[in-house]
Amino acid sequence: MVLLRIVMLVVLAAVSAAAQTPFSSAITGTVRDATGAVLQGATVSIAAPTLIGGRQTARTDARGEHRFTLLPPGVYEIAISAAGFRPARRTEVRVASGETVTIDMDLELTGPVNELVIRGRSPVVDVTSSAVPVRLDEALLQNLPTKPHHVGHPQPGAGYLV
Repeated sequence: MVLLRIVMLVVLAAVSAAAQTPFSSAITGTVRDATGAVLQGATVSIAAPTLIGGRQTARTDARGEHRFTLLPPGVYEIAISAAGFRPARRTEVRVASGETVTIDMDLELTGPVNELVIRGRSPVVDVTSSAVPVRLDEALLQNLPTKPHHVGHPQPGAGYLV
């Protein structure tokens, strides 16, 4: 009987120690749209300096739920995205050792995507004329002479062009 109690005490201590391992934390949650409907297939990623292996990513299930388990304690950032919705981010999510933190998030629909398409045409070239087009811009017009300049006297019968 004493041996059975000792064995039970050792088993309970082992289970208790296993529950307190540094990688026993979890982050869970549900992703919904603005109307409250769950979003299946949304991409959820978590990142933290203490997270071994870097950023972890998962997809929400048919109930819009996600779950990250066996996490070390730390301060996490959660990012969620889904097609047709604005991405959402939650920072400074503190997770203690052995704790399960639930973060539910709602995503907003994105507005219509406006796309501007410019279709250019090549400039028209007149292949029947060798005339060179002249562009009369304001600088050229400002620098044109407006008064006749007299250099000597004109020849008899010749006049000034104004």
